[in-house]
Amino acid sequence: MLKKLQVRMFFNIFYVFLLICTLINSTLVFRGMQNALRVCLETMIPSLYAMMILSELFIESNFCNTLGRFLKIPGKYLFRCSGQVLAVFLFSQTAGYPVGTRMLVLMEERGQLTKKQASLLSGVCFAGGPVFISSLFAEKKEDAAAVFLAGLLSNFVLFIIISRLTNIRCEKNTDKADSAAKTPSELITDSVIQSGKAVLKICAMIIMFGGFMSLCEMPVFGFLTENLYGKALAGFLEISRITTFFPCSYGTLPIIGAALSFGGVCVLLQLSAITKGKIHIGYVLLIRIAAAFITWILLFLRCKFLPVRSEEAFASFSAVNSRAYINSPLPSVLLIIMTFMLIFSAESKNQHK
Repeated sequence: MLKKLQVRMFFNIFYVFLLICTLINSTLVFRGMQNALRVCLETMIPSLYAMMILSELFIESNFCNTLGRFLKIPGKYLFRCSGQVLAVFLFSQTAGYPVGTRMLVLMEERGQLTKKQASLLSGVCFAGGPVFISSLFAEKKEDAAAVFLAGLLSNFVLFIIISRLTNIRCEKNTDKADSAAKTPSELITDSVIQSGKAVLKICAMIIMFGGFMSLCEMPVFGFLTENLYGKALAGFLEISRITTFFPCSYGTLPIIGAALSFGGVCVLLQLSAITKGKIHIGYVLLIRIAAAFITWILLFLRCKFLPVRSEEAFASFSAVNSRAYINSPLPSVLLIIMTFMLIFSAESKNQHK
């Protein structure tokens, strides 16, 4: 009881402090949310929405089970898991942070995984994706490849440990009866609607973090923009802040890789938002901390033997971003409108039935 009171007291104090800071620095919050909204319209929705839809179709169309049959032998003898689990793991390494967890939740809903199994696998079916990492390093493809491979290897190591210790399998094939009865148009429409809801939740979390993280520009938090450790802390809270490390140097590349491997607190909150308590976020947090540590070690050894040459990375990154912002956000806005139309149409159809 005393512990709950202490936690509530801390939350109340933090809330009041945050409220005062927001009222005093409303311009900073407005600018931060504006920039975050631009990121969602110009980057997150166009790049993530397609992968979310494909991941939904990957499960709902039973393609995961089909691919799992081909991966059954390597999954059984190399990883001690089913082919379906191995297929989801491999797909998630290139799909982006929340996609792997979304697929695992779908498998949990179908009875193929328990909550604990889905939670543990969510910790390793987790990666930024090569497209996102390559855009950060612009023309320095060797650094981007090193960061991606280090994160991939750390996930593989943890995946082998988890699958061998827990013997994760999903031999039980519980295909939904209505999945086979769905027409292709219904299957695509349902996948678009569910993915649209998940993407909107993710964007809401990004905009919220964008506004409150802008308070770091206050004079009292100036160390977050000037000190190396402060920048690292900001990057581990919200992954887009990792751009403050560019151009990267001999000592900052391992920190960048570790932050990208961890994903940031914002991404963890996104997972919590799209899963609605269907996984234990604590498991994911512990596994991502271990993955970040392994990634840091691998990149540290790489920098020890291969000097980092990234002086022009920041200039290239800025040039890419300046070109990206010229593009109109109108297609993304229309995409959101169409998603809402599909959601409302589906809900009215269900109520009519």
